[in-house]
Amino acid sequence: ASDLISAEKSRLDGLLFLIKHLLTLREQIAPFDADFVYNQQSLDFNSTRAAALGAS
Repeated sequence: ASDLISAEKSRLDGLLFLIKHLLTLREQIAPFDADFVYNQQSLDFNSTRAAALGAS
């Protein structure tokens, strides 16, 4: 929608539209106290594989 407004009016109008809607979205999700941190975890099964195969 921002690109459409930028094409029909001006780039500034398109950016202001985008900022307005991002701020509205932020206000709407604030009550949920969402934590948007992505924690990446991995498992290492090398020792389990070695134990299963009888290697030391």
